[in-house]
Amino acid sequence: MTFVPVRKSFRLPRRFNRPVSSQMRAFVQRRHKRTKERRHEKFKRFLRRVTRLIADGRGALAKWAIVVSLTGIVLISCMFLFLPIAQVREIRVVRSDIRIDAEKIQRSLAPIFGRHLVFLLAQEVKQLVTAAVPDITDLEIDKQYPSRLVITLKLEPIIARLLIEDPDSMGTDSDPEGEAGFGAVTALPTSDFLTISGRYVSHPSMATSSDLPVFTIVDWGVRPVSGTPLIPPAFLEQLYNAEAAVREQFGLEITGRTVFLRAREFHLETKDFSLWFDRGGPLEEQLKRFTVFLETTQKEEVSEYIDLRLTDRIVYR
Repeated sequence: MTFVPVRKSFRLPRRFNRPVSSQMRAFVQRRHKRTKERRHEKFKRFLRRVTRLIADGRGALAKWAIVVSLTGIVLISCMFLFLPIAQVREIRVVRSDIRIDAEKIQRSLAPIFGRHLVFLLAQEVKQLVTAAVPDITDLEIDKQYPSRLVITLKLEPIIARLLIEDPDSMGTDSDPEGEAGFGAVTALPTSDFLTISGRYVSHPSMATSSDLPVFTIVDWGVRPVSGTPLIPPAFLEQLYNAEAAVREQFGLEITGRTVFLRAREFHLETKDFSLWFDRGGPLEEQLKRFTVFLETTQKEEVSEYIDLRLTDRIVYR
């Protein structure tokens, strides 16, 4: 077998190796350039057609998506508006305080059962709940579709425990000469409380709140109903101001508080005696009388009370 060596370079024969003029060379280059440009233009036209087809498909798809979405919204709206699936069938009360009676609130909301949840106004629900539970401070209404209503409420904080006494059992009168004295106490069960706004509330399971200050209520006329205002806020403010002044200015510790509702007065009891204050006069003037009394009289001479209500004299016993 014979192997023929391969040449590294190949040269055309002389008869075919004719010289190429510059004009021919330029003509070939122009022709080659035009062919390349035509191919490139065809490719670009092909891309434009494909892009146009994709864009048209996307536009049609978007139009169909919009039509389907609107149809779904209309169908869902009709379902909520005309079918009973969107009616109130469950009311849930979230308790944040042991005083909240969930069953009482649900009974108060009985008129809205069967109502369409979409058209149920929050103001209407708030009015019904407030009528049942007047001592509300915060109320949240959450509509959980299709048929649940969630009520979350907070109540006024408790500031005192009450002992409501029968005024006939008290031998106290407004005699400035000091003939008054405390009689037998007929206390009701310690499940009566006072909120920060002066409302009376009663709850059996709160009877263990022994850390609260105690208010003794007398001269109340008609026994209050739970949730109704008992002591006006201004009355409470004056009582607390008087208690703070007696403790801070005179160094006396308050052991009890007695409120006379109809007489518009209150008594602050200390370890040795009680101080009688009147809602009709300025608190500063009554405290000044107590200052004058301490400057002129020894506290040891007082065994029962000091009456600071009179403007022209101080009566004590």
